[in-house]
Amino acid sequence: MWDFRKPVIALLAPTLLVVLSLAVAGGHLGIGLSVQGILPNLPYGLSILAMALGLWFKRERVFFTALPLGLVNVTMLNLWQQAPATGPLWEVGFAALCIVLPLYLLSVTFFQDQGIFSRSGLTRLLWLFLPVIAVVVAVDSTVPAQAQKWLGEALHARLFSTDVDFWSHLPQSAILLFGLSMLFLAGRFVINPTPMEGAMLGAMGAAWAALHHVGDGAMPSLLLSAALMMVIVAVVQDAYHMAFLDELTGLPGRRALFADFRRLGQRYSVAMVDIDHFKKFNDTYGHDIGDQVLQMVASRLERVTGGGRSFRYGGEEFTIVFPGKDVETVKAHLEALREIIAGSNFLLRDEDRPDKAPKDRKEAGPAKKNKNIRVTVSMGVAGPSVEYPDPDAVMKAADKALYKAKEAGRNRVAA
Repeated sequence: MWDFRKPVIALLAPTLLVVLSLAVAGGHLGIGLSVQGILPNLPYGLSILAMALGLWFKRERVFFTALPLGLVNVTMLNLWQQAPATGPLWEVGFAALCIVLPLYLLSVTFFQDQGIFSRSGLTRLLWLFLPVIAVVVAVDSTVPAQAQKWLGEALHARLFSTDVDFWSHLPQSAILLFGLSMLFLAGRFVINPTPMEGAMLGAMGAAWAALHHVGDGAMPSLLLSAALMMVIVAVVQDAYHMAFLDELTGLPGRRALFADFRRLGQRYSVAMVDIDHFKKFNDTYGHDIGDQVLQMVASRLERVTGGGRSFRYGGEEFTIVFPGKDVETVKAHLEALREIIAGSNFLLRDEDRPDKAPKDRKEAGPAKKNKNIRVTVSMGVAGPSVEYPDPDAVMKAADKALYKAKEAGRNRVAA
């Protein structure tokens, strides 16, 4: 079953930032004139911050997205914010930027994080100046007027009726490029719903909206600021995931567990969970199967009831923290969880089974059954007491209870 929570969470920040930008631009938040005067320059600071984060975390996509968005703000403020919507500056220069920008931002999504100052990074830095070169050449006074006219006509050429672009400053080709780019990025996001993929999708949409609102006061700068904030928030989210989430299971890791310990009150319970005979899984079926077992168990632990929060402690061990719950209350939830894991089907694919189904079913021979592996866990739970006054001590007590469960035959809960 597809988990809708990850894409919803990943798109939450981009959506809120766009809504906030529109609210500020519409004057709905009652921001004073002194603050409003800062808004056109806000993308510069955000662009520098995003580029610094890109350099620090060696994220090329972040760096090469932030820099052009800052340059676009400079260009719009100085060339088109108060310029009439006529002449080569508008008809050629603005149209060229609108067409090149979505192509550039789309290309950035394919960049691999190999280092900004590597050979590939410097090559991409040259690619960055394509939008700038396109605008400069388009409005260069040395270009013959007839050539500029032909270029303007080419940039504004219509493939479809005026119904497609009558509502926007952007040329029809630019609208189509932005639309197709956003569809492609939406597809990437559905396949891989990470904060960065969501930010790239949101930044593309915000960049289109900024160009659409050119000449509309501080609106373009606010929308570009929203695009940059999306990228910044995504970097912070990714950094959090790297620091606090276990890459294999997706559960919070040991560092997150100890941070959670500092927020506990006086009443809580801690459970230690261990996969029974896990070493045997690895020795018999290999580490790939062992990893799949870990992922399966983690997915069940993530849905523990009773307000529990699950963490991967290390290896085949997990920890569940129940804030505000005593041991007797928690045991019922742990028993239910243990039964769910023991009743889960873990099918081991037959080693001789081909990766693809044969074209001729008759040649495939008799069907081979997949092996059903039974996975169980043992659990130990403890709460604070005079002997175990703090979370670290309670966790050690839960670990002792876990070994009691193992000695009693495994696949059980002990306190």
